[in-house]
Amino acid sequence: MANNLKRTIEFIGKSYRKEIIKICLINLIAILFSTAIFYFLKFSIYVLLPIGFVTVFDYLTFSSYYSKKQKIKEKREEEFIYLISYFQIFISNHLNVYQCFRMLIPYSSPWMSEQLNILLDEIDNDKSVQPFVNFSDKFINNAAQNAMLSIYQMVDMGETIEQLNQFTIFFSQMMKNHQKDLIDKKERSLSSIGTYPLIGTGIITILVTFSIILIMGDLINVI
Repeated sequence: MANNLKRTIEFIGKSYRKEIIKICLINLIAILFSTAIFYFLKFSIYVLLPIGFVTVFDYLTFSSYYSKKQKIKEKREEEFIYLISYFQIFISNHLNVYQCFRMLIPYSSPWMSEQLNILLDEIDNDKSVQPFVNFSDKFINNAAQNAMLSIYQMVDMGETIEQLNQFTIFFSQMMKNHQKDLIDKKERSLSSIGTYPLIGTGIITILVTFSIILIMGDLINVI
């Protein structure tokens, strides 16, 4: 669990040590605050305030790490699809696979440029399918693996008209599937928006209930 959290935090470009220190400090402050409330007010219900706050804070913080990681991966998937469209144009203009990958670099993000350079270096030293597999492993979508294997077939069997036609057909199908995925994702996003009012109502109900409990506690103390 700790190793997975560390990898996730580092993946999104943050310092694992700094993030853990920040979380621990906020949790420590909440514990001290709860202890002080209990010691001075002698009424345990108020202890729930900082405990509730830090529980929500921890949940939202950890969730944000994994959410940002997922968004980064999805953004890289989008960039891969975008670059493959350029690759298809370059290969149709009778450039070889190596040249096509080289020409993608100016259109790439820093991360993608680095991965493309690694791919080209590996191709220089290894003429097998492995460099293409290594590159596709950087992505979570099977489309990347299928695309890279299709490209390798052009290297292995030669960039013939037949191979170019097969890649064009594959590229068209990949774009259709990508568009379908985008539509499905948008529909899921819109359906999830409908749950927000219910969540908001639940939170308000809890806050009102908690406020009533606190007021009743104060009245009992006064009496």
